Amino acid sequence: MLKGSFYANPIIDVPSAEASLLQ
Repeated sequence: MLKGSFYANPIIDVPSAEASLLQ
């Protein structure tokens, strides 16, 4: 899974995971 790949922030792992589903 591309967690934090969109925002490139390992700190916000969960939020970026949800954002990846939206995108």
